[in-house]
Amino acid sequence: MFAQNLLAPFLYILNGCLLVLYLVVERLASVLLVAALAWLGNQSPTQHKQWHIGISVLAILTSLIAPAPIPVLLLVMALAANLALLAEKFQPASLHWRSISGFALYCLMGLGVSAFNLYIQSQAVQDAQLAIGQSYISVIASVALYGYPLGYLGMLAQGLLVHPPFPGSGKPADLVHALRSRRQD
Repeated sequence: MFAQNLLAPFLYILNGCLLVLYLVVERLASVLLVAALAWLGNQSPTQHKQWHIGISVLAILTSLIAPAPIPVLLLVMALAANLALLAEKFQPASLHWRSISGFALYCLMGLGVSAFNLYIQSQAVQDAQLAIGQSYISVIASVALYGYPLGYLGMLAQGLLVHPPFPGSGKPADLVHALRSRRQD
């Protein structure tokens, strides 16, 4: 009896640690998303900080509420934005803005689809025709939820690889000559 009373607090602590570990593993994509968004926020310009914080909170809430593919795809999108911003040397502020605005749109899509599915499931119990429509709309929503991240990755690639031309004649030799001649003045 004495040993049991002595070990009880340690078992409670161990049980609590196991519960926390289980919750972290269950929501691993959301936990990693917090780290990826923090890293993305660290790279953001100062004028984007408030927007980034708001969109990050929206993304974390979406990853906790939304069904299975959405948290993982949010994580993939955040990691891709981080990699693109690490590689971007020409216009990082523009690419950051494009990345977080696209991220916010996907969060709204995920929340909208989740809310709609919840509403339809509650109504489908009463109406059999609505249950048939639910499967049809679910297929369309799945295509959109998987297709949008691909478009987002394409947008990041475009922002990273395609830049607007410099003003002037547009010949690279003229640009190099103009930049070199400025240094000698």
